[in-house]
Amino acid sequence: MTRLVCGIDVGTGSIRAAVLRLGIRSAETVALLETPLRVPDDGSPVDPAALDEALAELAPRIPRGVETRASALSGSDATVRILGFPRAALRQAEAAIRIELEGQLPFEASEAVLDHMLLSQPGADPASLLVAVARTDTVRALVDLLGRHGLDPEALAVGALPLLHLVPRGHA
Repeated sequence: MTRLVCGIDVGTGSIRAAVLRLGIRSAETVALLETPLRVPDDGSPVDPAALDEALAELAPRIPRGVETRASALSGSDATVRILGFPRAALRQAEAAIRIELEGQLPFEASEAVLDHMLLSQPGADPASLLVAVARTDTVRALVDLLGRHGLDPEALAVGALPLLHLVPRGHA
């Protein structure tokens, strides 16, 4: 049984998509797609209309039958950190993470969504967490943008991390 998965990267100069066919023990690249963005000459951020145009061009080129989509958030409004916490604090991980991140982010932690993944071996104390944090407005805008073009992401992450959501654990 095979399934199609797609990773989408909305970059600063282009939008890229990678479509893979995953089998029980195989992975095959079906398509690597890229659409350039109309970038302002003055170095200012890409206009939302330019993103919309590029996605309108890219979306029809993505093969039908994609079951899972993951997308990357821009590093300008998102960050990844590794934080250490006593094991006992993990019961209230989100609150502890928000407190730890105060002063480390270029935006308020209260204006952010976050996710974390335990990196430590069971029983290790302190525990290490991989934490991804993004501005709530940025996440909403990306999900809305992709949704308008039928590319609703099942997973969002920072940088190349969305690719981790595409391939199941233990997949060769």
